[in-house]
Parts: sequence; C-alpha cells; structure tokens
Amino acid sequence: MLLINHDKSFHLLYVLIVLLLLMKLAPGFISGVKGATFGCIERERQALLKFKDGLIDDSGLLSTWGSEEEKRDCCKWRGVGCNNRTGHVTHLDLSGPTDWLPRLTGKISNSLVELQHLSYLNLRGSNFGGSHFPYFIGSLKKLRYLDLSSIGVTGTLSNQLWNLSRLLYLDLSYNQYVNFTSLDFLSNLFSLEYLDLSNNILSQATRWMQIINKFSFLKVLRLSECDLSNSSPPSLSFTNSSKSLAVIDLSENSLASSTFNWLSNFSNSLVDLNLRWATGSINLNQLSCFSSLEHLDLSGNDLSQTIGWLQLLYNLPRLHELRLRSCSLSIIGPTSPSLVNSSESLAVVDFSDNQLTSSIIYWLANFSNNLVDLHLSNNQLQGSIPEAFANMISLGTLDLSSNQLQGSIPDAFTNMTSLRALDLSSNQLQGDLSSFGCMCSLNVLYISKNNLTGELFQLFQDSHGCVENSLEILKLDENQLHGSVPDITRFTSMTELDLSRNQLNGSLPKRFSQRSELVFLYLNDNQLTGSLTDVTMLSSLRELVIANNRLDGNVSESIGSLSQLEKLLVGRNSLQGVMSEAHFSNLSKLTVLDLTGNSIALKFESNWAPSFQLFGIFLSSCNLGPRFPQWLRNQNNFVELHISNTRISYTIPNWFWNLSNSNLEYLDLSHNKMSGILPDFSSKYSNLQSIDLSSNQFEGPLPLFSSNTASTLFLSHNKFSGPASFLCNIGSDTLSVLDLSNNLLTGWIPDCLMNLGLGILNMASNNFSGKIPSSIGSMRNLQTLSLHNNSFVGELPLSLRNCTSLVFLDLSSNKFRGEIPGWIGESMPSLEVLSLQSNGFNGSIPPNLCHLSNILILDLSLNNISGIIPKCLNNLTSMVQETESEYSFANNAVLSQYLSARGGFSAYQNKIRVGWKGREDVYGSTLGLLRIIDFAGNKLKGEIPEEITGLLQLVALNLSGNNLTGEIPQKIGQLKQLESLDLSGNQLSGLIPITMADLSFLAFLDLSNNHLSGRIPSSTQLQSFNASAFTGNLALCGQPLLQKCPGDETNQSPPANDDNRGKEVVADEFMKWFCTAMGIGFSVFFWGVSGALLLKRSWRHAYFRFLDESWDWLYVKVALRKARIQREFQRLREHVLA
Repeated sequence: MLLINHDKSFHLLYVLIVLLLLMKLAPGFISGVKGATFGCIERERQALLKFKDGLIDDSGLLSTWGSEEEKRDCCKWRGVGCNNRTGHVTHLDLSGPTDWLPRLTGKISNSLVELQHLSYLNLRGSNFGGSHFPYFIGSLKKLRYLDLSSIGVTGTLSNQLWNLSRLLYLDLSYNQYVNFTSLDFLSNLFSLEYLDLSNNILSQATRWMQIINKFSFLKVLRLSECDLSNSSPPSLSFTNSSKSLAVIDLSENSLASSTFNWLSNFSNSLVDLNLRWATGSINLNQLSCFSSLEHLDLSGNDLSQTIGWLQLLYNLPRLHELRLRSCSLSIIGPTSPSLVNSSESLAVVDFSDNQLTSSIIYWLANFSNNLVDLHLSNNQLQGSIPEAFANMISLGTLDLSSNQLQGSIPDAFTNMTSLRALDLSSNQLQGDLSSFGCMCSLNVLYISKNNLTGELFQLFQDSHGCVENSLEILKLDENQLHGSVPDITRFTSMTELDLSRNQLNGSLPKRFSQRSELVFLYLNDNQLTGSLTDVTMLSSLRELVIANNRLDGNVSESIGSLSQLEKLLVGRNSLQGVMSEAHFSNLSKLTVLDLTGNSIALKFESNWAPSFQLFGIFLSSCNLGPRFPQWLRNQNNFVELHISNTRISYTIPNWFWNLSNSNLEYLDLSHNKMSGILPDFSSKYSNLQSIDLSSNQFEGPLPLFSSNTASTLFLSHNKFSGPASFLCNIGSDTLSVLDLSNNLLTGWIPDCLMNLGLGILNMASNNFSGKIPSSIGSMRNLQTLSLHNNSFVGELPLSLRNCTSLVFLDLSSNKFRGEIPGWIGESMPSLEVLSLQSNGFNGSIPPNLCHLSNILILDLSLNNISGIIPKCLNNLTSMVQETESEYSFANNAVLSQYLSARGGFSAYQNKIRVGWKGREDVYGSTLGLLRIIDFAGNKLKGEIPEEITGLLQLVALNLSGNNLTGEIPQKIGQLKQLESLDLSGNQLSGLIPITMADLSFLAFLDLSNNHLSGRIPSSTQLQSFNASAFTGNLALCGQPLLQKCPGDETNQSPPANDDNRGKEVVADEFMKWFCTAMGIGFSVFFWGVSGALLLKRSWRHAYFRFLDESWDWLYVKVALRKARIQREFQRLREHVLA
C-alpha cells in the first residue's frame, strides 16, 4: 500500500515539473490565450493589407489597418475578428451603414483567399464598381455567414460556391448586374438556414422551387423583386423540404396563383408570408391552412373575387400583422360579430387604397384592445368619424387620410392616450383642435387638405394642454385658416409646422418668446403681411419657407443667426431694402436661397466669400447689378442659377464660365442687359437642362451646345448673328423648346431637323431666307412654329402636314408663294392660331380650312388670294360657341405644351402681332380671348356669306381692301361680341343693316370707300364714330356725315319782330341762369348728402338700412300681390273648367 502511494506521489510530482518547464519555455502559450502582442498570423495580416490596397476608403473605416508598429496586430483592426486560441482571422465585417451610402469602393483583391479559417464575411453596401464577382470566396470552405448584398459586382454564378457546404447564412441581394442563369450554384449548400437573393434577375431560374426544396433546414427565404417565372409550379416531391421554413418573401414578382400549392407545404411552420404585388389575383380561401401565420402581406394583389374575405380571416387565429393595401377590397353584406375571437393578437392592420366603407371600422372594433397600427387611407369612409375609435385605447398610429369624412373632430380621440401619430388629411373635416389637448403621447398630427376655418390664433389656443409638450409634427396646410401666426414656440417639442396654402392674412409675431426646437417651418402661399420678424429664437431651423405672401419691409438681420439653416425661401413677396454680409454671417449650411420677386438689393463687399455652398440660387427680380455678382465666384456646387431681371448691365466675367462647377442644370440670366460673346457650352456645362439667356444684348455667333443639351433653350431678343448651323450639332431628342426669335441670324435653316424632338420652334424676326426644309415634318410633337418676319420663300413643304400637333402656326411677313394648302385644315385639328399674313399666296381660300374647329385667329391678309369667301366658316366651332381650349389657361392665353426638364409638362405662351381696331399690337397673355378673321388686302370677290353672321363669338372681322360686292348681311347684328369691323375698300352696296345698331361692344368701324346708300341707322353706337368711317359712300347720308338725308331740312320760320326778339333774349337769359342754378343746387345737395354718409358712420348705416327695408317692403308687397293674382287666376281657371 505504501509503495502504491509513493508511485502516485512521484507521478504527480513529475506532471508538476513538466508543467513548470512548459510555462518556463513557452511563455507565449499563456499570453497567446490571453492575447499576445502579435496575435494574428503574419500571412493573413499581409493578405488583409493587400486587400486594403485595392480599396478606396473615404469613410475612414480602415483607418486602424496598417503596417505601423502600433497597428501590427490585425486582430485589433476594426471589422476583424480572430480566434483567441490560434490567432487565425475568422471574422471580417466591413458592411456599410446603409445600402445607399457605400463605405468602401474600389476592387476586391483575391488575397482574401489566404483567410482559410474565415467563418464570417460581410461586405454589404460596398461598391466595387463593376468588378467581377469574387469567385475565390468559393474556396473559403469554413464560411458559415456570407453577406455580399449590394456590392456592385458583375459576372455569372454557376458552381463557384459549391464548396461552401457549411454555409448557414447567404445574402446576395441587390446585385442586378450578376447573371443568375439558374440557382444550381446553391445545390450543395444543404445547411442553409437564411437565403436572400432579392432584387436580382432570376428570370432564367425556372427550377427555383425544386432547388429550395433541397434545403431541409431553411428558415428564411427572401426572393423579392426577382422577376421569377410566372409559370405554374410543377408537381413536386417535398420529402426533404424544410419543416421549419418560417419566413417567405416573394413580393413584387409575377407568380401564378397556383404558387399557393407549393406554399401550402410549409403551412405548419410559416410565420411570415409576404406576397406583396406578387401574383396579381389571389383567392383568400387558399390561406385557410396557414394557421401559424403571424405576419401576412398581400398588398397590391386583386382580392375582389374573394367574397366574405373578412370571415376567412377567422382561420388565422395567431395573426399579428395584416397588410392588404391596394387589393380592390370592398365589404358585401354585414360584418359578422362572431369574429371577436378570430385573432386575439391582431395589432397591425393596413387596408389602405381600397373601396372600404365606414362599416369596416365596426369590424375592427372587435380588436380594440389589441390594435396598435391602423391604416385606412384612400378608401370610401364617409360621414363623421365614428365614436368606435374611443374604445381603441391601444392605438399608436391611426391613418384615415384621403377619405370623405365630414363634420367636426370628435372628442373620442381624447380617450386614445397611447396615440402617437394621427393622419386625418385630405378629408372634409371642420372645427378646432380642442380634442387633442390632453393627448400627452401625440407626436404627429396631419390635418392637411380639410375645411378647417376660423382664426389660427384661436385654433392654437384650443389645443392647450400637455400636447404642447408632446407634439413634434403638425401639418395644417391647405385649409381655410385666417388671421395672424401665433407664438409657436410654446410647443416645446415641435420640430415641423406646416401652415402653407391657407388664407392667413395677419402678420408674424413681433418676436418669439422662447427658444424652439423647430426644424421645418412652412408658411408659404398665404396672405401674410408685415415684415420678416426676429427669428433668433428659432435657432434650430433648417428650412424656412414663407414664399408667396405679402410681406414687406426689410429683412431682419436675425436671419444670419440661424446657423443650422439649409433652405431660405422667401420669394414672391414685397420685401425691400438691402441685404448684406450680416444677413448671411452664420449660414454656413445654406444650400437653397430664394429671394425671387422681391425688391431686395444684395450689396456685398467685392472680396466677400460666403461660408456656404449653394445648391439652388433664385434671385430673379432682385437688384444685383450693375456688375455681375462677384460672390458667385466661390460657389462651385450650384445646380440652379436664376438671376433674371436683376439689373446686371455688364459683360459676364470669364471666371464665371471657368467655374469648376460641372453640375449646372438650370441657368436663367434673362431680362438683363448683359453683353459680350458667349463661350462654347458643349465643353463647359454638359449637364445643362434649361437655358434662358433671352432679352439681353449678347452678340456674335450662337454658342455651341453638346449633343445631350438642354430641354429648353431660350435665346430670343439678343443680337446673335450668323447662321443657325449649330442645330445639326445638337441632335437631341430631349430638346423641347428652341426660341431664337428677335436676333440678327441669317442664312438657311439646315435640313437636319429630323434629329430634334422639338415641341416649340420660334425663329421669328430674324433674317433667315431660303425654303423651309422638308425635315421639319419629322417633328411630330411640334406645337408651335413661328417663322414670322423673315425672308423665307417657296411653297410650304408637303412634309409639314405631318406636324399634326400644331397649335400655333405663324408664317406671316415672309415671301412664301403658291396656293394655301388644303391639308392645313385636315391635318392640324388642334390649330388655334394660323397667320399667313403678308406673303405672296394666291389661289382661293380652301374650304378645308373650315375643319379647324379650334381656330381662334385666322389671318390670311395681305396676299394675292382670289375667289369667294367659303360659306362653311360657320363650322369654326371656337368662333361659334364659347369653348375652353385644351391648351389655354383660363381661356386667356394660347399655350403650347412641352416636356420640361423637371419632368411633366410646362406651358409656352405664344405671342403674335394682331391688327385690329385700326392698329397692330402684340398679344400674348390675352391672346386666347380673341376671335379674329382677317382676309384684308386680297382680291376676294362675291358677296359676304350670310353664314359668317353665325360666328357668335367673333371679336374682329376685317374684309377690307378686296372686291366684295352685294349687301352687308342683314343678320350682322347677331355678332354681339364684335368689337372691330372693317369692310372698307370694297364694292359693297345697299343699305347699312339696321341690326348693326345692336353691336353694343363695337369700338372700331370702317365702312368707307364702298357703294353704300341710304340713311345711317340711328344708334348711340354708330353715331359715336368719326365721319371717316363712312366716307367714300356717295349715296350715304345722316349722322355723323354732314350730308343730310331727304326730309331732314326744316321749314324756315318767318322773320320775328323786335318785341318777339327781345322776349326770346330774355327767355334765353332766364334759362341760362335757371340751368346754372339747378346745376349748383344739385351739386350742393349731392355732395352734402354723400359727404355726410361718407363721414358719419351711423348716418350711413341708417341710410342703407332704410334702403334694405324699403326694398324688403317692396319685394314683399309685390310677392303678395303676385301670389294673390295667381290664386285668383287659378280659381277662375278651375271655375271655367268646371
């Protein structure tokens, strides 16, 4: 026994000695466990450094990586994790904060293949700029977690990931440039639990269901927006398919509705199912077996064929979140109260964008204790807001926007103490905000686009209570609130306030009482008056928008204290005074400055360099001149520059054209007096979308523009000279507007217009010559063509008939010849203005022009046209009846539509010189009010057709200087709107129609130099014209002509004796003084009474009260008398019938 114990002791002592030796000889062992100084493997450290060399790290993510002594341990680098025992790199996480802000760019080095012990790799959100997919990752066999989502690589995936059999998590989403010919590359990844291939193109992966069935352990599957095949799934065996698949996202694909047959195999495990915009049409009966579902999103699918869809939800007892947005849902029949127990956990419901009525709210009341988020926007809820909401005390978010709710805001909301966000916008609600005073959790309140009325100050007074401390966002825009803006700083937590587009007609508070957390303040599009107040207390403001009001006075220098301000929009007011450096002293974050339409002068020291870099500059109608603003010299980021009508009268300095800014898209220098020669735009500003240099004094040749040049190009009213050959260099389908009018351009229009997609082409008032090129017919979207006042020759090209969208065609004052083509009336149905004035057209007026049903101005004057006036002119519908043009704004202007650079359509206001009322004027903004026919100065013959009197909306008719015969149509008095009539210089005969006396609006009349006869009809209107309007008609008599008609002479009275002559003198003297006294008496009486009424309010009120009462008395008397007569007549009628 003693021997045995001795041996044991010896062995223990031996083991202890060995351990001590190991500790002595290998101190690195212990320190390695605890973290040695050089813990990582040198080979792996060098691999990571080589990987870093290929990257661009603007965010500083890899700032801890390096070869310096203090950075030698790669295990301590950011994003790197090592095995504590071996020192091998096992973890590499370089993911970006979001998918849209990449932290790393550059190239992926294959040096990472050295990290053979890597089990976790996350490069999500980096942008490797078109590099090939990192196929070498397939050799990292120990990977269990791989996230390469949204890394911007290209290539084709086949079997490169075959060796990653240990992989549990794989995310390759948002790699649209990777070619996924199939999903076979996943076939060997049997251990996968999480798979996300969303936002890739998997249209060729027709066997995706079969591949997914191989993953027995899969829990999460995300294949959103993958362009998956819409073919019906084949009959599959699900023996090895996952029994634990809990999350499936197949949203935004085009799947067959039979996809449910495949999904049903996971019915016992499925917890979250997302088929948003996935199948088009779904029958909810197919969901009956998914009893485990907690989250269901079928938004964007057609559920209209599912009758009793509410009852089907009874089969989903665990449902927590239900989203059925845009599903064409409606309720047929009453809602069943038996659904109370259908789900005890339903908390989130989104039924927005359907056709549900208010009855849905009573069904939802069954879940009043559980509901947290409820969205019912854009449905057909009507009437007042139901009191049922009073029981939904758990609601945190309620969206009832875009319905037809009416009445006042109910007090039921006071019980909803958990409510954080409430959206009632786009309804017809009225009343005040008193219901929200005690809602201490309310953070967001939207009541935009309703019918809230009354004083804003009172409305805010009604919203007192703890909501003043909780409310963060309040939107009351587009209501009918008026009054002044109250002190909003008492809402201590408010960050956003929108009161825009109301009827606020008061002023801003003189000062704000306390410092506010307000970040966004919108007061634009009201009628606010007064000055821009002291805003020192609003020190957190980032956006201040008070544009389009009636503010006047000077701008407070307190604006300069808003150090967080990014957008200052106070344009379209009446502000004045001077703004200097003090107004911008601390605005280092300012990006948008809008002072448009004010009378503000910006005066800075010549060496002032602002601390901000503006993105948008809007200073039109301010005073920046006379020199070009020097402070723009250090602005290198602006995309928009609008400084039209700013009194700049010098040349543009060279430094402006040499700015390093290549992002400029919108440039407006119009309506100044800038001069000089413009540079080559094609090499300086390649991104320009809109250029307006009109109404200046620029000279020299037209500048060159790049092939992808602006959408709109306004160069009119300058002194540009030379040819327009630059048109062939543009060649841009995006160019919508080209206005070169009123310059000194010469030469032919080059025959390369087929390269342009113009909607507006204005080349009026230049010195162009030659023929219109046939390529003009390729511009099928052309709505305005103005070639007025040039020297074009020849006939109109037949290709012009292809411009079927023309609204405005002005070819006046040229040298065109030939007959007027009849296809103008057949091919241009939208034409509103046609002017061929002052050319050499001959032949007759084609009857086809009568097809121009939208025509407002038809001017064929000063040509060599012969023949008769067509009798079909009464087919010109717009001259017969009052119509509103498709292209007119309030029927005042003739507008042409064009695609603007900002997207959507904008309007171009057409202008034309019109001769009427004896003079010529340019009309633009009121052009749409005119209805004019002008055939003057031709060789027309025959009679004036009677049909022309059917043009009831005609404002001006000019047929002068022709060879017309016959009589003036007797029904000409029907033209009640006629303001100008010129029939002079013809051979008209007969009497002036007596109906002409009915033309009460007639302001200009010329019937001179005809063969008219008889008496001029008596009327205040006709006798008011000068005699020259009737001269040259030898047989015409009566006022205002001096020639009297037969029978107008009165018999001579016998000479009176002296006594009678004396009596007449006395009588005349008496009448003179009598009339004078009457005039004085009337004036004294009139001004005495009127003055008293104007100066004494009580008299004025009494007088008008007397008038009202007298009128009421008279009205009652007449009404009673009328009723009595009617009763008598009725009684008499009954008696006769009896």
